[in-house]
Amino acid sequence: MPLTPTMKKHLILCFALFCFSASAQTNDTGIWSGVSIEKKIIKNLSVNLNGQHRLMNNFGTTRSWIGEAGLSYKPFKGLEVSLMYRYIYFNDYKPKKNIYVYESRRRFYGDVSYQFKIKNFKIGNRLRYQDQYKDNAGGELISDKSYLRYKISLDYDTDTRFTPIISSDFFYQLGGIGIDQVRMKMGVTTKITKHQSIDIAPFVNLPINDPTSGKDFVISVNYKVKF
Repeated sequence: MPLTPTMKKHLILCFALFCFSASAQTNDTGIWSGVSIEKKIIKNLSVNLNGQHRLMNNFGTTRSWIGEAGLSYKPFKGLEVSLMYRYIYFNDYKPKKNIYVYESRRRFYGDVSYQFKIKNFKIGNRLRYQDQYKDNAGGELISDKSYLRYKISLDYDTDTRFTPIISSDFFYQLGGIGIDQVRMKMGVTTKITKHQSIDIAPFVNLPINDPTSGKDFVISVNYKVKF
């Protein structure tokens, strides 16, 4: 079902209101720009390569450079299982010295995702386990934080090149304080060609257990290639 002019106006208005309300009274504003490549190896099995650059401090400071590689397998329609490795070159703030120092982070994570359609709506569910490590001065890996994350998303098929998307991602810290963050996102996927698309999705990171910590507003821009 294509969008009517009235529905388009409502979507644009909702998008604008989300960006305005999310960016108001934020602790920090940043932008995450990235490229994702998915290449099918054999039937139902693909290799994934991702790169990302993240800015913080109101776009003034590099927060991190990220590189990812992994595999995804789709045993049947709607279900996908992924295993990924992420290397993070992280710009860490040292409050005692009042300086930023680049450090390495290494993350391993696995996803189980399932999505289904109801008319023009596509509902996605993703469960992720992630385990992260940091390098110490001697080159040893030290366990950092482990999370169990659940993400629910909703896409609307407009029968055009544009697909509105909304999602909520819940972060549950294992061995820690439970759910400590919720990431709420609203954006649009634009199909460029059969194999290329771009996602533009502003989101907010909402801290749960720290009332003194402000929320972060981030604009995510990701270019995707699938072949």
